[in-house]
Amino acid sequence: MKKILSIILITCTVALFSCKKSTTTSFALVGLWSGTHTVNNDGNNYEFAVNFKSENAVNGIMGLSIIGDALFPGNTEIINFGGYTNVNGLISFTIRFNYPNNNTIYNYSCNYSSNSSTMSGTYGLGTNPNTGLPIYTGAGTFTITRR
Repeated sequence: MKKILSIILITCTVALFSCKKSTTTSFALVGLWSGTHTVNNDGNNYEFAVNFKSENAVNGIMGLSIIGDALFPGNTEIINFGGYTNVNGLISFTIRFNYPNNNTIYNYSCNYSSNSSTMSGTYGLGTNPNTGLPIYTGAGTFTITRR
């Protein structure tokens, strides 16, 4: 009987200490993301940042410099507000950038996974005149990274 108990104890000890711990990093959506967006018609890249808030609000900052994890205002800093939705990992957010003499609505769409620190997608401008729904494609592409 002692021999059987000893074997069971050794087996349980080996099983307990042989499991690997998970090292998966999780990246929360809420917080600061920064990167670039590329304009389709001229190919230019523009740095911008998006700050997702917990109440489904979003701030957008255009025309800034990113050095490491620090954000520095650029010559054309434009800060504006909008909102976002997260439907099964599909993130859609809208930011109204108030350029001088131009009140442009940017609509961004991308996939989000808490296992990835980067999101890439497309963006469009304004709304469809027939449906009134936001346009999420046609203007360019973007990539943002969690800070």
